[in-house]
Amino acid sequence: MGLLDDLEKRKLANIVIRLANQKLSVARCRAEPQYIADGVDGEYIWRLWQKQKGLCAYSGKHMSVWPNKNGDKQSKNPDIMTIDRKNSDKGYVKRNIVLCCWRANEIKSKYGLNEIKKYFGAIL
Repeated sequence: MGLLDDLEKRKLANIVIRLANQKLSVARCRAEPQYIADGVDGEYIWRLWQKQKGLCAYSGKHMSVWPNKNGDKQSKNPDIMTIDRKNSDKGYVKRNIVLCCWRANEIKSKYGLNEIKKYFGAIL
C-alpha cells in the first residue's frame, strides 16, 4: 500500500468517524441513556465500516458518507451510511448494530426485517 493509499484511507476514516459521531449524538438525544453502550463511538464505527468493507449490511451496496447526492442540498442521499440496531428492542450496543444505507434502514423500520430480506435478497 503506497503513501497515497494511506492518506486516502486516513481521510476516509476521519470522514466516517465524524459522520458516526454525528449520528450517535442524534441517537443519544432520542434514546434512553442505557441504549448506547460505552465503546460504541466513531472509532468503533470505523472498524465496523472496515469489517463491512463500506457495504450496506442489508443491500450489499456501497454506502456513501456524503449526505446529499451530487451536491443537491434538497435531496437526501439514499445511500448515506446509517447506524441500525438489528434488534430494535435492544440498544446501540456492540453485536446489535450494523451499518446500512438510509434507504434500507427506512424499509426495515417501516416493514421489518423479513420484508427487507425479500426486497434485497438473502444478503443477511
